Amino acid sequence: MLVEKFHHGTSYLLLVVSFAALTVTRQVEPIVAALFAGVIAISWLNDNRRQRGAGWEMKRQLANRLIFLYPFIFLIEWRVLKISLAGMVIHFVIFATTLKLLGRKTARDWLWLYVVSFSLMVHLAGLMAGPGFLVWVTVYLGLVVPALIGYEIRQSQSQHRDRSGETEPGWVDRVTYSRLGAGGRRRVAPRLRVLIGYSVVIPVVILLVGLPVFLLLPRVSRGAIRPGVFATEALSGFSESVRLGDVARIKLNPEVVMRVRVRLPEGGGRSDLRWRGVTLDRYDGRSWTGSGGWRPATRRTERAFSVDPRFPTFGVTEQRFFLEPLSVSTVFVAPRPIFVTGLLTLLGDDGDGLRTMPHPSTKLEYRVYSDTHEPSSAKLQQDVSTDYPREIRRRYLQLPNGFDHRIRELARRTANGATSPYAVAKAVETYLRSNYSYTLDLARVDDGDPVADFLFAARQGHCEYFASAMVLMLRALGVPARLVNGFQTGEYSEAADVFTVRQSDAHSWVEVYFSEQGWVQFEPTPDAGMSRYDKGWLGLMRQYLEAMEMLWLENVVGFDTSRQIAMVVGVQRQLFSWQQEGGVSWIDRLVDLSGQGWSAEWSSGWSIKGLRRRVERRVEGVVVAGPGGPGRWRGLTALVGVVLLLLVVRALYRHGSWSTWRRKARRDPADSAAIFYREMLRRLERRGYRRLASQTPREYAAGIPLPGVAEMTGLYERARHGQHRLNEQEIRFIEDWFKRRI
Repeated sequence: MLVEKFHHGTSYLLLVVSFAALTVTRQVEPIVAALFAGVIAISWLNDNRRQRGAGWEMKRQLANRLIFLYPFIFLIEWRVLKISLAGMVIHFVIFATTLKLLGRKTARDWLWLYVVSFSLMVHLAGLMAGPGFLVWVTVYLGLVVPALIGYEIRQSQSQHRDRSGETEPGWVDRVTYSRLGAGGRRRVAPRLRVLIGYSVVIPVVILLVGLPVFLLLPRVSRGAIRPGVFATEALSGFSESVRLGDVARIKLNPEVVMRVRVRLPEGGGRSDLRWRGVTLDRYDGRSWTGSGGWRPATRRTERAFSVDPRFPTFGVTEQRFFLEPLSVSTVFVAPRPIFVTGLLTLLGDDGDGLRTMPHPSTKLEYRVYSDTHEPSSAKLQQDVSTDYPREIRRRYLQLPNGFDHRIRELARRTANGATSPYAVAKAVETYLRSNYSYTLDLARVDDGDPVADFLFAARQGHCEYFASAMVLMLRALGVPARLVNGFQTGEYSEAADVFTVRQSDAHSWVEVYFSEQGWVQFEPTPDAGMSRYDKGWLGLMRQYLEAMEMLWLENVVGFDTSRQIAMVVGVQRQLFSWQQEGGVSWIDRLVDLSGQGWSAEWSSGWSIKGLRRRVERRVEGVVVAGPGGPGRWRGLTALVGVVLLLLVVRALYRHGSWSTWRRKARRDPADSAAIFYREMLRRLERRGYRRLASQTPREYAAGIPLPGVAEMTGLYERARHGQHRLNEQEIRFIEDWFKRRI
């Protein structure tokens, strides 16, 4: 019963893991997942009862009829329920699997279930691109190996019964084999620890073999769209237009939109960056839209674009964006982007917005270089000119038809006689931040202007109301302004050195035009409207999870052809540097590794940022090697790799030599006998039993007290001199004797 229980347990766990992984990706409705979980539980309990002679089963004829009726369900899902093609395929797979589970399962049925579970994991590869996929694959690999081991033992025993003519129950209740010991042959049964041991070792070997394949396998473009059932779910919420009242729905969603790694210029730059999406200039009394046209950005290389030809005065802020699949084609940037790399196409509009190809089913990675320097208050105060260009006046002083005159009167009272554009903008910003409260619990206004309702009735709202009110009040006073829709900076993870931006960070703010300084951002929303993040142990846990996510994105998902080339070039450089060093030995490197180099590196303490730097150096030291890099770790890694490679080659050689010997034993008995007898003599001499030239094989064997030597000598004589062709049992006996490491 051991093998049967082992096979059933691992096989059912395999199904549970594959369908649980699919459920996590939200490709299966909760009610469907719950029903199928019940089917798995019923099938498992029923199989246990059938092993005891009880239980029930669905007749195969009934299952076939239900399969033929499924097209009617397919039509209902397609025409009535409007379910997607991917959803209908998954429903059919679950339905067919249910019929297999409720019937009596043959060997083909088990194989079919294994294929289904594997197909679901392949489908999962198209839905997940984070470290969670590695976790699911590792668990699946750890279960599929023991399941197949149990299946193979079960089938081998069944075939043995068929050949021997035994009439036993269909269930495998015992598996035995013969072992030759000191007391002769005895029948033993496999132990659970042996099965578990093989189940652990084999996945580890597969992962070790798969790592070089991953490093060397050519990469396809990561920008390719994955259509059909392999498409990931696009995040929605951010919009290229703003209807007042909609942003509250977005800010309640905690899903990750993007991750941004920022490198600020030395001695300058801003730490309170925001990620601009679109700028909106036309207000119709309900919604904000953009009125500018789109034009291609200036292409410098295949994947590099110049956005602003002006030379940055105070340095450049580098941003590396990792965008999730989005339902919009917006390219998010820090203010005043100058250069963008990593995109196939790039369009710019008249309002400084950027757009690329839609990516509803793929992640997007690109870099932006921006001049994030903001002019000082003194310079803005000196910029008093109101001689704005005609296009600026036309687009950014526009007011809706039926504009509420109360808003203009309120703006005049708020400005309180201020004359410079900066003084007016600062007065309006301060007034809104001080006299109105922030809330997401606000009903949409269906009658009248929602901005007027916010200013004179509700006196509370969220960011889009504050930003809209400031833009309209400034325009009423003749100061050009526009609304910007994007995201706040996000939560900073010190462990990953990255900002994690969620949909709840969606934000609207204001940019005001100055004749000499250009567009400058203002924030009319009170501090209560800014995102706040937990700094306790939950926040610390999120930081380390983000660190894992970024390591996966950069070193697994982002390990493309360019990094493969860098790895090869790095290895060549390292080999060249070792050749130049000449007398430095492996012992010297190991001493250096365990000596002052190690202590100096780790003396900085166990801070989060220090741990992140150490992890990055370990990873980058393997991927991008160079003469000036951490040579100690590259040397140790190379040593471990060489040792593992030698072990694999040795195992393959031994397996190949014995496979050759097996074939020769059936084809040429005399030569095969000489091979195994010569190997036996070599091993016995290593134990101290040297054969004299005057001894015959039998005389030599008679003087050795080790088990099996006499039987091996007899087989040698029969095969060598009597041309006896060894049968399968004799071949296995010889192989078992050598496996005992005598």
